[in-house]
Amino acid sequence: MSLTPTSHDSHAISELAVAMYALEAVAPAPITLRELDCGPRRRNLLLTMQPGTTLSWRLHHHHCRHLTAVFGTGRILISPDDQPVGGEGELFPENTTRVIQSGTAYMLKNDGVTHLEICITSVGSYTKTDDTLLLPYTYMR
Repeated sequence: MSLTPTSHDSHAISELAVAMYALEAVAPAPITLRELDCGPRRRNLLLTMQPGTTLSWRLHHHHCRHLTAVFGTGRILISPDDQPVGGEGELFPENTTRVIQSGTAYMLKNDGVTHLEICITSVGSYTKTDDTLLLPYTYMR
């Protein structure tokens, strides 16, 4: 048995490498955030979440967020006392809107079979991403 690849083996390996590269090139990122528009005291973003992804618990100090599900169905968890909570949350189907007030903790999940698109409009005195506080979370039953 030879450990040196033959020319046939090398060709098969390079075809596999090309196929894997092509797969990486077309596979979408799990979560993307794209800025659509920005102005004084407002910012519009498009959030795309692939199936099985979760946007971790977060809150914003200086702006509220208007979330509109444009495509797909996800789940939204909103904490009444600004602390991460367990549970399933509520269904967030397309063509629905939720308002997240400043200082309110929330989390988004896409446990569906298709991607989820959410249009986010941030309104307030400061709408940049460094206003986002990511919260630690431990699931408790």
